[in-house]
Amino acid sequence: MKKFLLFTLLLSFFLLVKNAEASTVTISHAPTTVAQQQQFYIDVALDTAGTSINGIQGAVTFSSDTLSFVRAETGTSNVTLWIDQPTVHGNTISFSGIIPGGFDGLVDPFDQTHKQPGEIARLVFVGKMPGNATIATSNVIVSDNDGNGTLEHVADNTTSVVVSNDIAPSIYSTPDIVPPTITASIVQDADLFDGKYALLFTAIDKESGIDHVELKEGNDQWKTIQSPYMLRDQSRDSILSLRAYDVAGNIATITIAPKSSAPSPTAIIILIIAALAILYVMYKKIIRRTYAH
Repeated sequence: MKKFLLFTLLLSFFLLVKNAEASTVTISHAPTTVAQQQQFYIDVALDTAGTSINGIQGAVTFSSDTLSFVRAETGTSNVTLWIDQPTVHGNTISFSGIIPGGFDGLVDPFDQTHKQPGEIARLVFVGKMPGNATIATSNVIVSDNDGNGTLEHVADNTTSVVVSNDIAPSIYSTPDIVPPTITASIVQDADLFDGKYALLFTAIDKESGIDHVELKEGNDQWKTIQSPYMLRDQSRDSILSLRAYDVAGNIATITIAPKSSAPSPTAIIILIIAALAILYVMYKKIIRRTYAH
């Protein structure tokens, strides 16, 4: 099992899901009209109406004939443990994640009794062709932080953007000079890859968000991976190098030492031969001295 798909498992019992009239998903964006080749973003946020939520799954669909999806930025998301980072398939961006400890809204600094929606993700698009574009949430499910794993269906929300006949290339970027943070560990669990060595890691970037994570085992090439990852070298003799890239291009790198620092069998043989050679030289010297006297 590559991932612990919390919502996928629970959604097989869809009859247990109830409609949530309180929680809503909002879609906000600055421009209502964009030019062709102009990048812009929308913020997808969750208004829990005071209910504590500890998980969310859903999707965002968009008009792929007029818009192209560029990337998702999750640096300021209230989802801190992603099961599936926002990923595009066709005209659908799907996501699922967990909020450990729960989330019931952001405190409004001007009204302490009111709580504001919390960001799920910032989605960056670019105008592709002239026309009306629709962006909508779809099949959003939240998990109540009530100790019972109660699932609620959140009503869909829709917004629209007009792509004009103008062509005005522009690139949206988030200022970010702070490298991400990454932690990792090696585990063996009978329920994960049949008990083989696996790498678990968490990469976090609170500015632009994590773009991807790469692994290098020993002298192998760098490869993009997701957690958990079954190690190729099950002997654990290789040094593991792990590096995380954020959207802005900043990099954080960590290394994990081999399982044991004990010398290899070849090294032991070489040491034994060297020791015997030294003993032989010493023996010869002793013999010469004995006969010299």
